Amino acid sequence: MPPSSSAKPGPPTSAPASPAAVEWADRLCGVILEYDGTPVKFEVDATSPETAVASLKRSLETMSGRIDDTLGKLREVGQAPVPGGDEAAVGLVTSLEDRKAIVTQSLGSLGKINVADRTTATQTLKEVAENLQRLKTPVNPLEGMGERFPELQAAARSADTCTEITRVRASRSALPPPTSGSVEYPSSSSTPSTSPSAPGTDTSTPSTETTTPAF
Repeated sequence: MPPSSSAKPGPPTSAPASPAAVEWADRLCGVILEYDGTPVKFEVDATSPETAVASLKRSLETMSGRIDDTLGKLREVGQAPVPGGDEAAVGLVTSLEDRKAIVTQSLGSLGKINVADRTTATQTLKEVAENLQRLKTPVNPLEGMGERFPELQAAARSADTCTEITRVRASRSALPPPTSGSVEYPSSSSTPSTSPSAPGTDTSTPSTETTTPAF
């Protein structure tokens, strides 16, 4: 009887991603990379109550348009040639639609503000600011899907735009956080001020509220 071998089989090695899968992942991540790279700065012109509300509405409208543009591009990415890809794309669409709903709700609240009623207007602005805080978490393509779909993970790791998202967000997270603040209702003597950037928006210093795509 031959002696038993003590050697143990090593861990299975994953097969390289197919060119079609890498190309698809590159398109998907490219849309999110563009979304990340098109910042919207939320600024409040506190010259007067009217300008404060109007400036915030303009920023929200800009963000709404950016989300719509990204949703359109996501829907043009096409069917995934790799298991889990379509699920990832649908998840991104759902995430952005949730963000659009928050922005739309905030715009509706601002549209009902009576600037003469300082107390109510202040409360409305506070509620809008709290809503915008819900957008801080960045949109992550393929988040948490690597273990379930190894082929998708391999494609993402080979796609230039997916690795670029990881690199950019890692470099941002290494920077100090921006100074925090709050949206305040201006008095007639207020000087113009800038509100803190809303989630997914630009600041003089990129926010550390980021995570890298989990491939």
